[in-house]
Amino acid sequence: ELELKAELEKDSYQGKPGEKIDTTATFSLAPEYNFAVTAKLRVYIETKNDIIELPFSPVDPAKKLNGNKYTFRPGESLVVNVSFTVPNGPAELVAHVDAVPVKGKTIVEANSDNNEARAPISATLPNLLVTGIELAPEQGIPGRETSGTVHVLNRSDRGFKNTLTVWKIRKADGSVYDEGSLYCDLAPGEGKALPLKFTPDAGGLYSVAAMINPNHDNPPDEVNYLNGDWPGDNRKEVAYQVEYPCTDVSVTIYKSYSALYFAGNGVRLYAHVSRADDGPAGPVDVFVRLTGPMTDKTATVTLGRGESKTKKFGGQLVEGLNTFTASAWPVGAEDCAPGNNASSLSVNAEKSYEPPQGDTSVDAGLTGGGGLYWYR
Repeated sequence: ELELKAELEKDSYQGKPGEKIDTTATFSLAPEYNFAVTAKLRVYIETKNDIIELPFSPVDPAKKLNGNKYTFRPGESLVVNVSFTVPNGPAELVAHVDAVPVKGKTIVEANSDNNEARAPISATLPNLLVTGIELAPEQGIPGRETSGTVHVLNRSDRGFKNTLTVWKIRKADGSVYDEGSLYCDLAPGEGKALPLKFTPDAGGLYSVAAMINPNHDNPPDEVNYLNGDWPGDNRKEVAYQVEYPCTDVSVTIYKSYSALYFAGNGVRLYAHVSRADDGPAGPVDVFVRLTGPMTDKTATVTLGRGESKTKKFGGQLVEGLNTFTASAWPVGAEDCAPGNNASSLSVNAEKSYEPPQGDTSVDAGLTGGGGLYWYR
């Protein structure tokens, strides 16, 4: 039985796109076959969409080809030189041998599996990446500028000039709010930090995205580039929350009703504290203080957006006009409208009735000897 064999110098090949690689292919006829055999030889590159035939020539100039055919003696090998250019995408180098049919003679191969040898060709392609996006402040403020940094990296053994990076700011509805272009040179293995700035116009969740080499043209053979908007590791996207840092806290003071107030007695006072539906999304602590004659008291209430709470205090009265003031201020946030953070009211306290000295009947009958006091 006939046994022809094809072999390649290497199991695999790697190089930059467009790089020329020189190698060899070996074709042979097993010695067990007793006759000379003319065989057709092929060396070619197979890609996803194409087959590229390659020229070849014997390493030993004494051995002559007849086109792409060669006549083997039993046990003979033929080594040929082959050169090819590394394609941009995945490919294989193939060497193939088949016996040329002879009229009136049936040729049977002992092992047709080794008539062909294949070796993958992988292109060492450049890889440009966006590795990170940093934004300051950590939480944006409407109407105030946000500064950002886009980190890019050239994970390649060759450099590039004037490579484009684009950035886009999108609102929650997907509309593009702002965008820009950044150009830089990147040496082999170099990373750079590129600046961006924008000013959000309202609170909400924004998307900040950046992409290097968006047009796939510098370089055109860069890897991890997929079709569509913002593809591959060329792109990075982060969410950015923008909120007003202030909230509007207001307070109103009121008291329990009584027709008469007397010095030395107490009065019930209430601070009604409200927070507007604005500012940070989470709850805000509010520091509440009540001041007045012989009175200085504090408390803390926690309010969500649009929430109100009432805090009860006790005030001490002195003779005459007593003015009490309740104030309320957010803790850890600014107040958007500081004009409504305090509220006052006045209470006129009468002098407590004290019976004249010696008028024991009135004293004992009405007050038990301790004076006349009112508390409402």
